[in-house]
Amino acid sequence: MKQGFAKLSLVAFVLGAVSTPALAAVDWTPYLLGMTDSCNQRPLFEVFENPRQYKAVKSSIIKRTKKSNADYHADVYIYHLKNATAFGIPITKIEKSDHHEANYVRVYFANDSMKKLKNKFGVLVGDNIKHIGEEGMWLVKETGDGSYYTPQKFPYSYAKKYGFVGGGDDAWEKQAMFYDAYGAGVVYVIDKNSYDVSYADFGGGAYFTFDEKTRSIECAH
Repeated sequence: MKQGFAKLSLVAFVLGAVSTPALAAVDWTPYLLGMTDSCNQRPLFEVFENPRQYKAVKSSIIKRTKKSNADYHADVYIYHLKNATAFGIPITKIEKSDHHEANYVRVYFANDSMKKLKNKFGVLVGDNIKHIGEEGMWLVKETGDGSYYTPQKFPYSYAKKYGFVGGGDDAWEKQAMFYDAYGAGVVYVIDKNSYDVSYADFGGGAYFTFDEKTRSIECAH
């Protein structure tokens, strides 16, 4: 009798294991989709400000850790994820800061499938989206009435010549020379893995990096 009961218990256990549905992966795409268009982080930040939205993703967050980021003089919060996806690809963690001087987001993917996403990310230059890989440099000048002129394109070599890429102690001086020569406005620099936006009127800007080596995308303002 005990042996028969044991067999029945084993069968019930196996059937139960087979019939238990796997938890569906949490899709973070709606909250990261803004990053495909001009590095818009707002939908992601709203997840952590809106209890209803946070509840929708909470089950995929294993833990939260914190580290200091010297570049932004702020703490960066790291959300370690499990059973989470974005754009149809598993993601493992999200880093974010929310600082009065700079907002930073970095998303890590689980595998190399993320490489196929590169042409989804771009920045609005004038009236058109320019995607990662459309190498070049553009200047968009203000008309004075709140609108902008048609973007003026320059060779990518100008970005290096005038200090918009590569940095250096004299970068600001070189950029000032460019604005003196061609007029003040917004400068967009795009290469095969990133784009950078620089504002002549108040400094700062935004940048986006598609990093295949670390399987991550990074966006900062």
